[in-house]
Amino acid sequence: MTPETKRSIAAMLQPASIAVIGATDRLYGGRIMKNLLHGGFKGKLYPVNPKRDEIFGLPCFPSVRALPGPVDSAAILIPASGVPGVLQECAEVGVKAAIVISAGFAEMGDEHGCQLQQDVRRIARETGLRVCGPNCLGVSNVADGIWSSANPTVAEDVVVGPGPVALCPRAGRPRTGPSWPSPEIGASAFGMSSRPETKRT
Repeated sequence: MTPETKRSIAAMLQPASIAVIGATDRLYGGRIMKNLLHGGFKGKLYPVNPKRDEIFGLPCFPSVRALPGPVDSAAILIPASGVPGVLQECAEVGVKAAIVISAGFAEMGDEHGCQLQQDVRRIARETGLRVCGPNCLGVSNVADGIWSSANPTVAEDVVVGPGPVALCPRAGRPRTGPSWPSPEIGASAFGMSSRPETKRT
């Protein structure tokens, strides 16, 4: 593994700053915001949505280019047709890693979705942007309290402690979500992809 690969993976699993592109206060965009806020993320959190001024008390920005500081990881929850352009923008401003939660790619089985996924793969390879997805529920670094996941599983009164095992299931939504471990067992990290073809970017 090259030093650059290590840095990009670290940016996804241990980011100091995260932009949530397509952030809202409900549905998937709201879930990932709540998970990051309640899960213990201590870095900079930037919601991005041109139609909102603030989300959960945080100022909202119209685009990645408008963010006030550097971003390690971007979680993307916008319609599939807009994802390639946003990924290109992320790469241009120096975002190191992206988690594409948006659906509507090769899993649709049509030419348009397959082409969009090819575009995601091409941008990742050309720019060096590390991409998880598309059509996934995100990743979670339990040890550091970083829940970049759209699963509705991080309750304010439940703490899943770190443990010695990391899980990377194939299913987009594992049977009980990323909080399977009891506080007595714990886990170190989770990665959630949807289909085998979406993991090859």
